[in-house]
Amino acid sequence: MRLPYETVKTDPGRNVGRLREILGKFGASEFYTRDRFDTGELEIGFIYKGMPVRFPIEVSGYAKLLMRSHRRMPEKVARVQAARSMASMAVDYLKSCVAAVESGLLSFEDVFLAHFVVLTHDGEHRQLGQVMKPRLAELSQGHWKGLLVEKT
Repeated sequence: MRLPYETVKTDPGRNVGRLREILGKFGASEFYTRDRFDTGELEIGFIYKGMPVRFPIEVSGYAKLLMRSHRRMPEKVARVQAARSMASMAVDYLKSCVAAVESGLLSFEDVFLAHFVVLTHDGEHRQLGQVMKPRLAELSQGHWKGLLVEKT
């Protein structure tokens, strides 16, 4: 059985260019990309209305799926294809998000809320989703204290 996007040939850099174009329509600026080979991630970041946004794209999990699906595929080949596949997936995902924003279904902030970068109480810059997700049960009960840095 073939995996979705497994035959994509588009260079990840080209897809990142498409993402810049798509997000630029909404005022996003200062784009950057980072390959994090140690963690198997690609990362796309930008500034939106003065706030940093970080969008990591996990590659290593898809590379493992490719190697499982194609037993003789070398890891390096799988990682390259995974980067292509995941970048294409990200473009398609963001296109659908942009369509939701353009149609008025959601705001830009609603779509990217989990990806906005915040300063936490321990002085780290993390995605809001990374901070909130492990504490959803607490937060639903109103326990916010110590979650984020409060301005004084």
